[in-house]
Amino acid sequence: MFVNTHKVLQHMRSMIALWVCCSFSLTVVAQCDQTRAGIQVAQGTVYLDSNSNGIYDRGDAGIGGVRVSNGCEVALTQSDGSYRIDLAPTEILFISKPADYSLPLDENNIPEFFYRHYPEGTPTEIAGTSVEWLFPVTDPTGPLPDQIDFALYQDTTSSLRFKAHGFADTQARYDSTEDMLREELVNPLIGNPYNAKFGITVGDVAFDNLTIYDRHKRMMSLMDIPQWYLPGNHDLNFESPNALFANETYKHHFGPTYYSFDEGSIHFVALNNVEYAGVEDSSRAGNYRGFISARQLDWLKNDLESVPTNKLIVIATHIPLLATADDGKSLPTTGPGTENFTELIEILNSFENIYGIAGHDSSNSFKVEINHNHGWKGTPWIAHTLAEVRGNGWTTGVVDPRGVRDAMMQDGNPNGFYLLKFDGIDVVPEFIPFPFGPDAG
Repeated sequence: MFVNTHKVLQHMRSMIALWVCCSFSLTVVAQCDQTRAGIQVAQGTVYLDSNSNGIYDRGDAGIGGVRVSNGCEVALTQSDGSYRIDLAPTEILFISKPADYSLPLDENNIPEFFYRHYPEGTPTEIAGTSVEWLFPVTDPTGPLPDQIDFALYQDTTSSLRFKAHGFADTQARYDSTEDMLREELVNPLIGNPYNAKFGITVGDVAFDNLTIYDRHKRMMSLMDIPQWYLPGNHDLNFESPNALFANETYKHHFGPTYYSFDEGSIHFVALNNVEYAGVEDSSRAGNYRGFISARQLDWLKNDLESVPTNKLIVIATHIPLLATADDGKSLPTTGPGTENFTELIEILNSFENIYGIAGHDSSNSFKVEINHNHGWKGTPWIAHTLAEVRGNGWTTGVVDPRGVRDAMMQDGNPNGFYLLKFDGIDVVPEFIPFPFGPDAG
């Protein structure tokens, strides 16, 4: 890639700005609500856990310039790793993993980058409506701790070149369909044959039956790499009266519904663009739409303040940002999309390199070029709807000798997953159709 002097100068200015921010532990605030009930000040240290014991010891060095967020505000840690930020009940405090570092993982290889602040647990009365949660939610966490510290490890394998697994819609409802998922996806990836750095599932982790989460997490952990997740429309608590508490079981299992992290030259942004309208009555779920909440957009503005504009920004959502197809021969096809996509475009317009990944659509695997027709002012980029792991559904198609159905998508695309190959700011998605590996023969 040729050296662009303008880009180099932009990068230098971004680095200088970041150094200035970090020196003064700047808290970036874009129209965040300061009147939230029960606000307290959370404080702690982001540190290099030199002995990997999960405790901030006297000899552990603090790490400056790390983003810490309450879901709207974003604070950058001071040079000694310390931070202070507001936190209200039922909010989740989280950090954005910097490049060249790794995070502690729980027993299911889920990154430990967050703290749930639920002093009294998930509420059972919301907006005057009594709620009986059908699936496990967060138990009371008690008073806000005096210190909330986050550990990081030095990543000795960090590189500008790496691979990641992109999974869309694993979406099993019962143990029988989780068995199919195990045969198709998990078993062939045990041992990490593609040398992937991590995996990310872009929503519909389950299919309405959220009790499957426990088994699903254990299965996915067998790949022995960090697993990041996003919620989809089939991960909702349908009994919730509004969007704010529609992902309580997901949060209980996986943490925040939106977040960011850095790997190599890439800034990954996971957004929850499934907005739930709330339960319509005691027996019927309400509607949802593709929409990014105002709070998330404010958080994103703050999150991106300290990101150099020449990095590649990967936007991961469940519902596609935009899904259209026109080959000039057949009738144009339009799939589900994000209603306020133009607001996202406005926030991203100062960045030079973007790539989007999503799932949700079982009929087509769209690759849409985002350009000036969509209000984008820079170099065109691709909003990619990934072919789904579950294809057109685990209950469709003929059964093979493994007991797995041929869940081909409606556009004739086989179900499968993606190996995302990153090199600097370049990305090449390689589709891996099922069956593959030992099952391919």
